[in-house]
Amino acid sequence: PVPDAVKNVFAIQSDKQVESANKMGTTIDVESKSNGYLITANGVIKDARHICVTYRIEKVDGSRLDKNGRECVDAKVEEFDVDGYCFGGLSDIIEQKKSAYYIEFYTIFNYGEDIEKKIDLTVENLKLWFGDADDDYAEINGTWQFEISTDIEDSSIDIASGEVLKFGRNEGKLEELRISPMGYYISVASSEASHDNDMVRGIDSQLVLYLKNGEQIELCGGSAAEYKGGNDKVWNFTEIGTFEKLIPLEDMDKIVCGEYEFVVK
Repeated sequence: PVPDAVKNVFAIQSDKQVESANKMGTTIDVESKSNGYLITANGVIKDARHICVTYRIEKVDGSRLDKNGRECVDAKVEEFDVDGYCFGGLSDIIEQKKSAYYIEFYTIFNYGEDIEKKIDLTVENLKLWFGDADDDYAEINGTWQFEISTDIEDSSIDIASGEVLKFGRNEGKLEELRISPMGYYISVASSEASHDNDMVRGIDSQLVLYLKNGEQIELCGGSAAEYKGGNDKVWNFTEIGTFEKLIPLEDMDKIVCGEYEFVVK
């Protein structure tokens, strides 16, 4: 099963959410030490295009993080390095009861290709905050390396590959429209460049997930354009992101993109 840290990242509370999460993630225990600090990767959850890893930061000797004994309220990582064709992602602390001895945080990485069954992850240099002031932090230089197993069931589904989309003057082929309980990924190939492209603007502004309870969620995560070249001078446009809460597939109705509807089934 996934640890509480993963549950906190994706607001997992209901039995259906827990069931979905446990298919996609698991508890791990991968430790790395540097400069007197221990970081433990304790949870992972993934689908075909996203991976989330949760961590705990503490002192190797078990003492308080701050020499004055104050609670740690925030943590930032200076640099991440991870395997694969990764679009980058985000990192933040996990909402928790404050502690002077540890703080937990998570990273979410977005991928433009299938994730390997094992990734090598490096964390470099930390900042830990102990008060409300922006400059009330400690800098910890170090390198923490992890080998993370991601050999976990992929719960995502591709609901609309091969469709041709047309917005205004431009059109493109939908290469992938993938959805999972934790996030989504759309990839469109077009011979038109990204600037002044009606199709790209349409996807960026009109992509909405409808749930069976009537709730609507705008899918407006990160986007990217890449020139593939070749005889057809193809551009590839992607939109990718994760949800604030885990959504079981059976609770999803459809994805709407302008006049196009794609049923989640």
